[in-house]
Amino acid sequence: MLYEVGYLVKLDSLLTFPRFAVTDNHIWFQIPVQWADALVNNDETRLGKVTPKELEAFKQFMYHYVETGNVLSVGPSPYFSKHHDARPYGVLPCDVIDVKIGYDYDPC
Repeated sequence: MLYEVGYLVKLDSLLTFPRFAVTDNHIWFQIPVQWADALVNNDETRLGKVTPKELEAFKQFMYHYVETGNVLSVGPSPYFSKHHDARPYGVLPCDVIDVKIGYDYDPC
């Protein structure tokens, strides 16, 4: 999994600044504010009324970035961002919030 996470972060670093820290075992992501509750509770029904395209974007983000991680913390306040981590999934510029995802892995 370390290879996959490293690959995704490297791919993501082309879109935004690098945020990967191997020694800390966590990554900061910028996600749309409306995704925060669903992400923290791991429950897509908390997204509310969304289109099928928006639901698919959330599911793809969860599959690629969060599947083996745990939400460690959520930023204090949202802010507007044109470039964020949901952008590759078709999400337009919007208010985002920082989320810290921790990963457990065996480096050996």
